Amino acid sequence: MRFPTKFHFKDRDPGKGLQRDAHLNSQTRISFVTDAENDYFKRDEQPGTMTLYQVVGTELVPEKNWRSPTLFEGNVTLSLALPAEAAVGDIVVYEAHVTDHSRLRAVHQSVFAVGEGRTRSAPPNPKRPHRSRTSPEWKPARMLSRTRN
Repeated sequence: MRFPTKFHFKDRDPGKGLQRDAHLNSQTRISFVTDAENDYFKRDEQPGTMTLYQVVGTELVPEKNWRSPTLFEGNVTLSLALPAEAAVGDIVVYEAHVTDHSRLRAVHQSVFAVGEGRTRSAPPNPKRPHRSRTSPEWKPARMLSRTRN
């Protein structure tokens, strides 16, 4: 399709957020699925755009530590690095906006990246229930704050 009718995190229902671990000093890949054409982000006429923001309090701060998304056969991947001031135990919240000529408003997706050390003591538990930011069990360790110059 020239313009996508779907664009959401891979292995997640549309509209559901993603919570995952991310390591300091390394790139984190985020995968989406779509039905857009392979040239959606790179074509000359009416391309789609993705903009990534870090959510700081109630503000959206444009993120700089990420690479433009790649799209092939319905799989979209973007690569990002945690902010330099991130520390082990931090919760960093991102929001990706995907827009194009056919959309009146952006598609908003949230990414929760937890900064931690580069090694794991045990593999993740695949049966662990998903917890959203609004569920009572979800408690961030520490939110990053950023001051503007």
